Parts: sequence; C-alpha cells; structure tokens
Amino acid sequence: MKRSVTNDRRQRSYILYILWFSVILRTLERHAVQRDEYVVAIAGRDNEVAAVQYLRAQVGPQLISGDHGKEDAALQATHSKSFSFGKSGSTKMPWSRVLSFTDPFAYQSAFRSVDVELFPTAKGKFCAELTQVSMNRLWIHGAHEDLPRVCIGAVKPYGAAIGFLTRANQPAMMHCGMVVSPGEIIVNDTDLMYRRTEANCDWGSMSLSKEDLDAACQVVTGHEYAVSPLKRVVRPAPELMSRLLKIHEMVGQLAKTTPDMLSLPEVAQALEQELILVMIRCLTESASSETTAGGHRHDMIVARFEEFLEANPDQPLYLTEICAAIGVAERTLRVACVAHLGMSPIRYLSLRRMHLVRRALLRADPSTATVTRVATDHGFWELGRFSVAYRTLFDESPSESLRRPTDERPAFLKRPSSLAASAYR
Repeated sequence: MKRSVTNDRRQRSYILYILWFSVILRTLERHAVQRDEYVVAIAGRDNEVAAVQYLRAQVGPQLISGDHGKEDAALQATHSKSFSFGKSGSTKMPWSRVLSFTDPFAYQSAFRSVDVELFPTAKGKFCAELTQVSMNRLWIHGAHEDLPRVCIGAVKPYGAAIGFLTRANQPAMMHCGMVVSPGEIIVNDTDLMYRRTEANCDWGSMSLSKEDLDAACQVVTGHEYAVSPLKRVVRPAPELMSRLLKIHEMVGQLAKTTPDMLSLPEVAQALEQELILVMIRCLTESASSETTAGGHRHDMIVARFEEFLEANPDQPLYLTEICAAIGVAERTLRVACVAHLGMSPIRYLSLRRMHLVRRALLRADPSTATVTRVATDHGFWELGRFSVAYRTLFDESPSESLRRPTDERPAFLKRPSSLAASAYR
C-alpha cells in the first residue's frame, strides 16, 4: 500500500514536471513534444530525474537547468505556493471545447463570463473561432475574428476578468476610449464596457470569481486585490506578459489537439495555478493607466444613449430627439460615440438596428412573419431604402434571410436581451 501511494505521488509529480517544461518548449517554439511522447514520458519513466533527463534530451540542458533569469527566479519563488479557494475545497471536472461561428449572435451567446451585444462594422461573411477551457476555478477564452466589430457588454457581477490581444503586431483595440495594444491587459469591471477591434483580430481572456481572485492575491501578495473605481489598462513587464501569453496559447493548443490531456485533474490543476499566479503578478506588479474624468463622462453618455435605443426599438429616431432625451449636446454625443464606438451616433443606430433586424428575420417563422412587420418593429419605415441597405451589408435580401431553410439557420442560445437598462444605477 505504501509503495502504491508513493507511485501515485510520483505519477502526479511527473505530470507537473512535464507540464512545466512543455511551457518552455512552446515558449521557444522548437522541439515540441508530441502527444505520444507525453505519454511515454509520464508512463515510462520511474523517477523524476529520468523525466528531467528525457526533457533535457529534447530541448537541451541550458533550457531546463533552472537558470532562467531574474524573472523566472521570482516566479519559482512563488511557484510552490498552492491556492486554496473557498470553504469547501470542492472541485469541478475540467473540460474544453472549440467552436466555429458564422453568425455574430450565436457567437456572443457562447460567452460565459460576460453579457455582450456584438455587431460587425464591415460588410463580409462573419467567421469566428472560440476556444473555451473550464478548469476548477478559472475560465479561459481564446478567439479569432475575421471582421472588425464593436461590442457593448459587462462582466457578470460575480466575476473578475482580464482581456488582452494574443498576437503581436496586430492593430490595437479600443476599450472605453482607451487604446489597448498587444502586450497590455484590460482589467474589466462590472460597468458597461465598449470595445472595438479591427479585422483579423486574435484575443484572449481569463476570469474567475472575485472571491477566488482575492484568495489567490492574498497568497501571492499578502493582501486582497485592490479594485480601482475606474476602468484600467495595465502593461506588465515583457517577460511576464510573454509567460502569460505562452501558457494561454499552450492551453488553447491542448484544447484543439489533445483535449483529453486537459481533462486530467493533475494537468488542469497545474496549468490553472500557473495561470492564476502569472495573472496576479500581471495585475499587481505592472504600470497602469486609468480612464480620465472625461472618458468616464463619455462612458455615462454612451450608456444613456444605448439605453434610449433599447427603449425605443421601433421608432424612427433623429439626432436632435436623441440628444434632448439623454440630456447632452449633439457635439458631445458625437465625440463620445466616435471615441467609444468608432462611428457617429446615427451610423451606430443604423448598424445596430440592421443586425437586430437580421437576427429577428433568421429567428422568425416564415409562415407567419413578414419582412414588413419585422422591419417596422425595428424602426425601418422606408422599406425600399431598408432593402437596399440590407442587401448591401449582408449580401442577401431581407426576404431571403426570412425564407432561409431551417438547417442553414444559426443556432441561438438563450441569453438576456438588455444590457444598458441596469448600467450605472
């Protein structure tokens, strides 16, 4: 029995060794160990030294000698700390999935940690791939989107989330009027957020409960996480950000190529603790910038604008009427919308309604619904002009969308329909 327990401990230890050094392999993008080699390394070596020797043969002794510079030494000093979450210590079975989408509403409905409305801002076929990994406490997302888009949403109240671009040399994205470049991290709060990206965008996110974030921060730093009342962007040291991106990428690749590896509790736990550790260090040891007083005022204005649009879905709306209703000058609303949404208020109103009417047409029953009724329900009363604009944006007529065969329609998930109604209250 004692030998069995010892062997079990060694088995878990081998997996942790393999995982840690596989991060190095993927980080340096050379001599990658294939899945069968993982199995051989875990099952075929009877002690930790042999496992290390095996990896040294794959990557070279200088890469796993433990001398990785000051940044690695600092990480190794806290790497041995394990995080204890909650009161019960219960665990969940880890899982992962990789999804492909051709419809933006189905795509946004798959997000787990945020409620968002997402609208592509350019003509073309929408294509997105979403990788999701659920560990015991940590949610991980990775995505690629072909079209530029704007989204409005909020992190669910119980969550704490960060977001970042995952590919170097891609265009910056805008978050609540702030420029976010590769190498920077968005610290999300639970207020409404406004985010826009360019075409061919790769982004990632990580989220966990506020309680778990505080518990992990207590272990790593000795105190709970200090929440800023303002929207914040942090820029970690390059070595720390690189580590976060590489482990995040590794998790995504495992989900795509060998998802059964992520279902092993020891594997998921090792990766989760490493990601949380790096996440905490990125949040607590980085230079940061916060939204200005003017930017916060623009947040409030755009929130009132969005709430007014939601409250008046079927009415023709004009800029003077909108400004009077939300209590701002036309120029102020225009400046706020350009900063947060990348377009004028009327352009956003038209784009938003176009995507909502398309969503309604694709969900409607063609035996009872009509294009006229659906269009007027969404504020389009000049039907000829509406049809032309609809075809220009979606490359098909409204009636073609309505009559699309059931097997060609996107699957829709149930989700809340209103975001702005509860904002800033």
